[in-house]
Amino acid sequence: VLDLSHRQIQDSDVPQIVAFLANHPEITTLLLNANGDYPYEYSGPGIGPQGAALLAKNTTLTSLDLNSNTIGDEGAAIVTEALNSK
Repeated sequence: VLDLSHRQIQDSDVPQIVAFLANHPEITTLLLNANGDYPYEYSGPGIGPQGAALLAKNTTLTSLDLNSNTIGDEGAAIVTEALNSK
């Protein structure tokens, strides 16, 4: 489990996370909840559709928590399509 919840992560941070996961295929759960524009200690853009698209390409994750981010309908559709193709 890699828990990066409440860490002010944005789309621009996702390539580093994807690279880390590629080097650590034993990580099958990624928690990224509450990085978006919600009433927590941080209010910012969070992970949007572009970040969701990068994460959706990962083949080792079996659990991904993007709750309270800003992926929107576009990001949700990308993740759903990736899940349906596996």
